[in-house]
Amino acid sequence: MSQVFATADGATPTMEPSCDPSANDAGKDCKICLKAKCCSDWQTCYGETPTTACGWGPTEADDGQFDCIQQLLRRWRYGCDERRRLLTECAGKCAAAMRHA
Repeated sequence: MSQVFATADGATPTMEPSCDPSANDAGKDCKICLKAKCCSDWQTCYGETPTTACGWGPTEADDGQFDCIQQLLRRWRYGCDERRRLLTECAGKCAAAMRHA
């Protein structure tokens, strides 16, 4: 699965974040679970040198693709009953994250 998060040239980050829970993870069950069960994918997504579109937006103010999609899913969780509408919303709102250089 890590190959999904690789940069366009196939490079993967050399500086990877820890998968150990941190104080910032308190109350973020999804994040804790992802770090524990998908550590190598987590590290590739949020690693640095180089960064990937998965975890990093084109500017510091933009979310990466994964964070953007997570935020939309949480927001729509109880209010959206149509899958296609949710996917359209994600594609539109996360377009900036998809243009990561």
